[in-house]
Amino acid sequence: MRTLIALALLACLCGIGAAGAAPSGKIGQARIGEARAAAVAQERVMGEVIDVELDDAEDDEPGDEVYDVRLLTPVGDVISVRIAAIDGRYLSAEGPDLARALRGPATKRPAP
Repeated sequence: MRTLIALALLACLCGIGAAGAAPSGKIGQARIGEARAAAVAQERVMGEVIDVELDDAEDDEPGDEVYDVRLLTPVGDVISVRIAAIDGRYLSAEGPDLARALRGPATKRPAP
C-alpha cells in the first residue's frame, strides 16, 4: 500500500497525467504564464490583447517555446508579438503599420 501511495505522489510531482503539464512534455523548464506574456507585449505595443498562444520557438528564438500574443491596435490593425516563454523577453513584432503601434525600441523591426 505504501508503494502505491509513493508512486501516486511521484506521478503527481512529475506532472504525469496532470492537466497542467507543459505541452512540450519537458519537465523542469521554467515558463512564464500567458498573463505575463500579454503584459510584456502590451508594454511594447499599444493595443488590446485578443489572443495568446504557446508556439514552438523558431531557430533564432531562445528556448523551446514562445508566446504569440495578438493585439488589436487603436486603429484596428492586428499585431503579432513574440515573447520568450522561458524568461518573458520581448523578441519581435509584426503587423501592418507597426511603427505607429510600438511603444519602445524593438529588437526586430520589419524590413522597409
